[in-house]
Formats: sequence, structure tokens, C-alpha cells
Amino acid sequence: MKKSDECDQSSGGRNKSSGGRNQSSGGRGRLFVECALLYVGLPAVFTFLPAWIERRWGVRINAWVVPTLLLASALAYVAMRRTGLLERGELTRLRVPDHIWAEMLARFVFSALLLTWLLSQYRPEWLFAFPRHNPRFWALVCVAYPLVSVLPQGILYRALFVKRYAACVPRHPFVFGALLFAWAHVVFHNPWACAFTFVGGLFFLTSYRATGSLLFSCIEHALYGDFLFTVGWGPCFYEGTQAAMRAVAP
Repeated sequence: MKKSDECDQSSGGRNKSSGGRNQSSGGRGRLFVECALLYVGLPAVFTFLPAWIERRWGVRINAWVVPTLLLASALAYVAMRRTGLLERGELTRLRVPDHIWAEMLARFVFSALLLTWLLSQYRPEWLFAFPRHNPRFWALVCVAYPLVSVLPQGILYRALFVKRYAACVPRHPFVFGALLFAWAHVVFHNPWACAFTFVGGLFFLTSYRATGSLLFSCIEHALYGDFLFTVGWGPCFYEGTQAAMRAVAP
């Protein structure tokens, strides 16, 4: 990433000007293509590649999502640090007004009640099945999920997207970012995962914009993720986090 090629970025009300507002349409177009390859192309490849490998060689790959996510987020973090897009300590900064905490928690409580009701109508037998039938593994997932999944997604789909690509989308960049976040979950092959993560993507990007705190948006993300696993929606996200956890704790 070259700072001279980057679009004008903002995070939490603070603008980071990397290439200036007079960036050429060619530079903007190149960044848009880069964004599409990263956020649309890679999930598409990793959605269909495992199925092709299984058909071709009979090898089934279940726990590839999290290792790929960890590698991609590590590369993004290094690139952002080297180019100055990510400041030192930005991953741990947590200065959030009380009213924003209250708004986030109220939104979470409402969403949790709605998600519980939806599951009771869709698959009532799934309600709290995970902690009831496998409490130790459930506890492991709830502890590990924020570290191995939430933080890497925060780096890729909030920090990197907002600071490098959001300003390259002329209208509604955060809706576009939420769509990319939802598309990333197409690997789970079910509409619930994409629907939930689109709404979640809007929530988390909004929190990141309002606070400038990646940690705060990751805390919100972790609340929703751990709740989904706890209440019973976990099978819709099974091939990712839970499969990776089974690889280390069968």
C-alpha cells in the first residue's frame, strides 16, 4: 500500500489524508478494484475452492476459514502500520462516552431478544443446545472467538476498510462495507449468516465511526458472536469458528 495512492480516510470523526482530495479517477478506480479483489474475490475463491478440492481429490477441508482470516489480518495490520494508516496503540484505545456504551448495550439487548424469538420460531430444538450439551467446548469457543475471529475481522472489515477503501465509494460507504462483511460469510452457505452479518456490519462500522475505537467495535462484535453461539445460532456459522476450535479441542 502506498500512501500516495490512498483515498482520503476518516475514522471516528478524524480524517487521515493520504493522497489528498484531488486524487485521480484512475487511482480511485485502482483502489476500488483492489477492494473488490480482496473483499469479493477472496471469499468467492474460498467458498468454492474447498468443494472443488473435495470433488477432485476427495479431501474435505473444514477448518480453513480462521487460519486464512488470521493470515490476511496479520498482513493487513503490518501493511497499515508500515504506511501509517494505523497508529500505535489504536487497537487498544478505549475512550468511549457513557451514552455510547448505553446505546450499544440497549441495541444488543433488543437484538438478543429478537434473535432468541426468531430461533424459537425457526429451530426451537437449537435453543441453548450448545451450552447444554457441550458446556466445556462452548466455554472454549466463547473465550477464543473474540481473539481468533473478532479481532482479525475488525482489522480487515473496519480498520482497513475505513482507512483505505471507504472514501473510494461515492455513496453510502458503510452500507457497502456491511455488504462486504456479509458477503465474507457466504462461505457458510446459508442465508442467516449473511443476513445477520449485514446488520452486524452496520452496527460495528457505526460504532467504529462514532468512537474511533476499534476495540469498542470488537467488544460489540464479540457480544453478538458469543450470544449467537450461546442461544443456538452456532450451526449457521459452524464451519468457521467451531470447526477451528474442534481442531485443537476435539
